[in-house]
Amino acid sequence: MFGYVTVQKGELLVKEYDTFRAYYCGLCRQLAEYGIKGRLLLSYDCTFLYLLSSALSEQAPRYEQMRCPVHPARRIPQAFAEGREYAAAMNLLLGYYSLKDHAADGNRLLGVASGLYQSAAKRAARRYPAAQQTIQEQLKQLQTLEAEGCQEIDRVADAFAKMLGKLFLPLGSQREVLEVLGYHIGRFIYLIDALDDLQKDAKSGSYNPLLRRFGADMPAILENARFNLQSSAAEAGRALDLLDLKRHSGILENIICRGLPAKMEEVLAKQKEQEKSGKQEA
Repeated sequence: MFGYVTVQKGELLVKEYDTFRAYYCGLCRQLAEYGIKGRLLLSYDCTFLYLLSSALSEQAPRYEQMRCPVHPARRIPQAFAEGREYAAAMNLLLGYYSLKDHAADGNRLLGVASGLYQSAAKRAARRYPAAQQTIQEQLKQLQTLEAEGCQEIDRVADAFAKMLGKLFLPLGSQREVLEVLGYHIGRFIYLIDALDDLQKDAKSGSYNPLLRRFGADMPAILENARFNLQSSAAEAGRALDLLDLKRHSGILENIICRGLPAKMEEVLAKQKEQEKSGKQEA
């Protein structure tokens, strides 16, 4: 359920993209605290969390040129800024529970993988027990709704969205605005993931709120998904505008106002193409 919250590279200044990469690489280095395997869970979504935390901090970021296992021949710029440890812990915990969720859907390989992260997840949970409790409670609520076969899209999306909203609270003093921003990013992630997995879930019989609500009515699915995704992206953009950002406003605006709509169009186009291919085969 990761990888949907990222930059629209073509619309960023070169220096802004370099800054984004420095935060991405800085988060990767911090994840190494949980072992080499921790780096495998690195996500763009939590890079946004890291960038936002730094953007709200009075403390300026520090950049260092450092060696990277992926690029051993050259030094890579990495950002050391406020919120790096928190973003890495959230990345680890969310990645771990995502693996467990896939395992529950019958993916044995990911079930084995989730076991490899169990001790690291416990370390992250001990460091941030409130966040761990939030994740467990909201995911339990979500799993209950999914097990019931809930047809109310807003209800199931709300469970995941509330989780992200609460995880954004520690990032700064504008707590209400941060919660709204996190909520709508979470809602966007849950819904676009459901849209992206539409064909796979239809074949496997796994729960998908869009399929439960609309069945095989693809035009209705696409219309509803577009409306809900646009709504959450717009609300996230309005919340971002209210934050007192000290830096990185261009990058953050790019992610929310350009990156989210671009990802939405990409996934919608994918579903339309798959539907077209299916009709031709029939």
